[in-house]
Amino acid sequence: IGNGFSALVAFLLNALVARYLGTEIFGRYSFVFAFLANFMVLSVFGIDTILVREMSRDALKAEKLIGNAVVLKLFFSLAAMIISVAIVFLLPYDSSIRLGVIFGSLGLCFYSLAMSFSSVFQVRLEMIYAAIAGIASKLVFGLLTFYVILTNGGFVKLIVASSIGFAAQALLMYLFSRRRVKVKPSFDAVLCRELLREAWPIALVTLFITLYYRIDSVLLSLIRDTTEVGYYSAA
Repeated sequence: IGNGFSALVAFLLNALVARYLGTEIFGRYSFVFAFLANFMVLSVFGIDTILVREMSRDALKAEKLIGNAVVLKLFFSLAAMIISVAIVFLLPYDSSIRLGVIFGSLGLCFYSLAMSFSSVFQVRLEMIYAAIAGIASKLVFGLLTFYVILTNGGFVKLIVASSIGFAAQALLMYLFSRRRVKVKPSFDAVLCRELLREAWPIALVTLFITLYYRIDSVLLSLIRDTTEVGYYSAA
């Protein structure tokens, strides 16, 4: 139910945003998210799947696993943010798209952390809390989207609204999960190395899948103008 509601809200908001921005600006808006989707794989790095498996095997290690996962996620999220911003500045995009990527990249970190906290509920079969956080995230994004549209704030502020929505999701996930597992960042070199050794094949497969579905908009933006990207994204 939670996923269905979130998907419906996302669809309606996307239609509303497309109508508000118009084809050309919607092309920029769509490009930013398509571009950042490729770096979301790096920020997550397949760690959550391994996290769920290991916590299911030994619930007593949950606190240590979550703590180390948070540290790894922060590192990879920071790397994803830096790399994505660096690339968009190296390519021939205008200042509005670059600014959109800067603000949108903040959402990578919040999303990545939210998924780590979500693993606690997956292990305990309490996904209702993850669903509540997801719905709240979409509602926050929806309200901010309406505000931006009413004040004619432009597409960059819509991207900021999206990152704030992810931040709300991460915060709620953290508040819910800490009632079950003490979430405290920690670093164990041996454990982190083991998590990465298990996670990188998952990250690689996910990267190929993401590129398959998202790289088209990025490539189109390099050879056509944003108006055509907008038509393509809205199709």
